[in-house]
Amino acid sequence: MGELHKALIRCATYPDKTSRVDYRETHISRLYLTDNLVYKIKKKVDLGFCNFNSLDRRRFYCEEEVRLNRRLAPDCYLGVSTIVRQGNQFLIDQPGEAYEYAVRMRRLPQERMLVNQLCDPELAEKLFANMTSIGQLLARFHAKAPPVAKEIHNDQRSLLYYWHQNFDQTRHCPDSIIRPATLKRLEQIIMRYLHENYQLLETRQDLGYVRDGHGDLHCEHICLSEPIQIFDCIEFNPDLRYGDILNDLAFLYMDLELRQRTDLAECLWQSYIQKINPGPAAQSLLRFYCLYRAWVRAKVHFFQIHKPEAGIEHRWQARKYFHLASRYALPPTLLLCYGMIGSGKSTLARDLSLALHVPVISSDLIRPKTKKLSKVSEDKTNRYSTENRLAVYRMLAKQAETRLAQGRSLIVDATFETQQMRKPLLDAAKHMAVPCYFIETSCSPALIHKRLRERQADPQQASGSEARVEDFERQRPRFEPLSTEHPRIGVDTGQPREYNVDFLLEKLLDACGTL
Repeated sequence: MGELHKALIRCATYPDKTSRVDYRETHISRLYLTDNLVYKIKKKVDLGFCNFNSLDRRRFYCEEEVRLNRRLAPDCYLGVSTIVRQGNQFLIDQPGEAYEYAVRMRRLPQERMLVNQLCDPELAEKLFANMTSIGQLLARFHAKAPPVAKEIHNDQRSLLYYWHQNFDQTRHCPDSIIRPATLKRLEQIIMRYLHENYQLLETRQDLGYVRDGHGDLHCEHICLSEPIQIFDCIEFNPDLRYGDILNDLAFLYMDLELRQRTDLAECLWQSYIQKINPGPAAQSLLRFYCLYRAWVRAKVHFFQIHKPEAGIEHRWQARKYFHLASRYALPPTLLLCYGMIGSGKSTLARDLSLALHVPVISSDLIRPKTKKLSKVSEDKTNRYSTENRLAVYRMLAKQAETRLAQGRSLIVDATFETQQMRKPLLDAAKHMAVPCYFIETSCSPALIHKRLRERQADPQQASGSEARVEDFERQRPRFEPLSTEHPRIGVDTGQPREYNVDFLLEKLLDACGTL
């Protein structure tokens, strides 16, 4: 491969004129990118899940890659090129005995890749239109894809096999990625779901919902060109491509959520189900398959944490995917981060929000928006009167109900210092029939004093809070203890922030984890 590689990085080797050749490599392929085309060569490897050891195998899988990817990227996959050797030269698509084969593709514009457009605010409206098109495109694709018979691929058995493989391969993750108790609890939740839904999974295959899909559907494999191209499906192992249509869709849904685009994920889902009947228990299964996809991505990054050049980044990525997997194992829940001034509740709420991809609303940010408060003077005493503070909690409860009605969790950040202030949120949770947990933050008074003095010196740290040391001292005697009838998780914010997030995830999964 050394001589061939040297030839393929030279412009003169290619029949199409090019000013440069870019080179990229994956664990199973080598890609050579000319100005307009891409030549993709499969490595001579046998990794168990794929085997490209012989030239005949590489030719076969090149042909399979073109055939399968033309389903969703017909304008991209041009064919299979034969590379021949004549003396010291390598020629592409010329007469002679095949030395190697390459998938020949049209080069897609990097700036149009979905992954590169997600964070561009100027493309916000167009992204929703594109996501609607993607949802409808995938619905049509899944509707046309051939069902897979149980004799070829038994989906329920395959799921059980791959989940046991996931558990075995991640059992020794370090605590800095996921706590052992959290792993164990997630395994219990997943195995219970598989056991209780054995017949559902069997029925869905009987009804034809297990099909020959894409298998690797995420943001990096979608180009928002005209028409949209969805490329790089799994060709080397059909068992990884066969599966429930919701399993296929879940990869993209999960990937959008990880990238903080739950709005686009929901747009994808709504446009998808407008064009195809997703079958029985679709919403529950989507969440289950999202958890599966997040776990697999966490595993992929875990395998690479010892790489000297990128181990830290892979650790963080694995941790993020496991956090998201944990979120999928929690029902829609109202989480009330409460505690005395300076106790760290806002920091914990933000950290938990990032880990679970759940929004947070704060009393400090709601306060100026209430209509009642807009009519009072800017005097701090008026803004923090009992009447005005209760108005804030009523507004928080109203916003919480709107969010919970969408079937999604919410974090509320406020002091909740009295039973009267807690009641509106408790009533909202009861009305929406969702679990509600108080997360009480506490630490030493000395640490609270230190934090409040630092806030006063640097207002940017305050995140909208006006609290001072004297406010904390006045609050201490009037802070009412939480009634024992309400579920509470205590958090010592003197501990490291990562530790507290992991501790909370473990406790929440223990308390209400389910699928």
